[in-house]
Amino acid sequence: MRSTRTTTRSTSTTTRSTRTTKRSSTATTTINNCIGLPDISENSDNNKLKRIPIHKRKHRCGKNVNSDECQHWHSTIIQRALKKHSVTRKTANLTLIDDLFGQYWVGLVTVGTPGQPFYVLPDIGSADFWIPGPACGNLCGGTHVFNPNASSTYVPWDKDFFLSYINGASVNGTFANDTVDIGGISISHQPFAIVNSAIGVAGVEFDGILGMAYPAAAEGGENPVIYAMYLAGKLKLPIFTFWFQPVPTGSDTGELILGSYDTTKFVGCVTYVPGNIQRHWQFIADSISLSVGSNTTTIATSFSAALDSGTSLAFIGPVAYVNNILEMLEAVFDPTMGLYAIDCHTKPLTTFPNITLTISGVPFLLTAPMYTLVFGNSSSYTCYILIQGLDVPDEDTDIWIFGTFFMNRFYNIYDMQKNRIGLARSSLYSYAVDCHTKPLTTFPNITLTISGVPFLLTAPMYTLIFGNSSSYTCYILIQGLDVPDEDTDIWIFGTFFMNRFYTIFDMQKNRIGLARSSLYSVIQTEPIPFSAIQ
Repeated sequence: MRSTRTTTRSTSTTTRSTRTTKRSSTATTTINNCIGLPDISENSDNNKLKRIPIHKRKHRCGKNVNSDECQHWHSTIIQRALKKHSVTRKTANLTLIDDLFGQYWVGLVTVGTPGQPFYVLPDIGSADFWIPGPACGNLCGGTHVFNPNASSTYVPWDKDFFLSYINGASVNGTFANDTVDIGGISISHQPFAIVNSAIGVAGVEFDGILGMAYPAAAEGGENPVIYAMYLAGKLKLPIFTFWFQPVPTGSDTGELILGSYDTTKFVGCVTYVPGNIQRHWQFIADSISLSVGSNTTTIATSFSAALDSGTSLAFIGPVAYVNNILEMLEAVFDPTMGLYAIDCHTKPLTTFPNITLTISGVPFLLTAPMYTLVFGNSSSYTCYILIQGLDVPDEDTDIWIFGTFFMNRFYNIYDMQKNRIGLARSSLYSYAVDCHTKPLTTFPNITLTISGVPFLLTAPMYTLIFGNSSSYTCYILIQGLDVPDEDTDIWIFGTFFMNRFYTIFDMQKNRIGLARSSLYSVIQTEPIPFSAIQ
């Protein structure tokens, strides 16, 4: 969630290992020349690179936070994460929780000595770190409360804390210092806020907020936790990256890396844009436009924009501009949901306009299924667009804020050292094909011939469908990647190919065997739909 001042911001992962040979340095240099990444070697200083796996789960507690099931769920995750911290001190469990309108990324951190656990939202729209105190009660949401008396390293400040967000929420409390641990990185004497009262926060599925913006955005003038890690020598560079994948609830959905990046998690080059204000992750975008077929309508050009992991929408824009978009979409406001709905019953979502945000001359496309959320089932459903109009207070110019439904489609790099933001197409958001106007069975078959024997993949075999019968997108599970550390071009066939066949791996005779699986005795001509995922 973006803070405001009160005084005058695919497919499955390729897990192929690479060899560290002389040729690999050449390949890496070539990639870095393309994407302009910082010069970081994981192998040279692995202790300063922290990978944090992120998991996506449906929050089972809902409003019943005191139920036995809820308490057991919290206890299990806490113990698992604390065990990882104590053994490896390089990983932490972050949980991606689906809220009503989108996705929150919630990670487990500890505060104090011994560490008290809290689920916090990593928020690039603010810089302060706050958690609830005993006086806040149900007003703060979440389930965990910080007990200062239980920490031997707690030091109070004689300074009040107040922070407001653009959605009208606000929190009040006091500053303090204590030990903070994230992913096994421990920072002593880290400033944070203990919240005693709050407005508009009750009912959220997280305990507090971990601000990841610039120090200039911090209300208390303190260094945000991530930047403090860098200054303390815990991170090689003051950068962090987010990566997510659209997989069913309950499985791993990506990672947060502190101090580095992972070139296997995106395809093509990174598009960098310089920050125009070293406060929030804010930049100047070229344009935003709507298009249907060859007809394109430009909505705005050369405007201030920001990314915000605390905004669970596709984007928020100035009211006057967003009203134009809503009119073009023929959207109708639903007061019960606080969102605009479009008619996806008489016409499919694929007939609605694409929205393109152009940054540094590179277009970033959102198709209608990417900015729409479908509530209901196949017999009764409503399509809501995750776009809202809001004139953000305390800004000298109109600003557009792009939230998680935009960010999730791309690999995100946030570089404080060079004051820039990088975006690249996520390796897990594949190319889509038009399976609405023509069935998948009309698309080409792909045949891999091995030892003179053809192994056939029909289109339904290399396609994955996201959505339901009323709203869906067909993605092809094929990616282009020049694999480093190989002496020649190599093709890697993954699980969606292997699943169709019985596979034999024979080390004695150094050979691989393939046969048609008994479960695929008939050539698949119809796709297997997956549950709706946004």
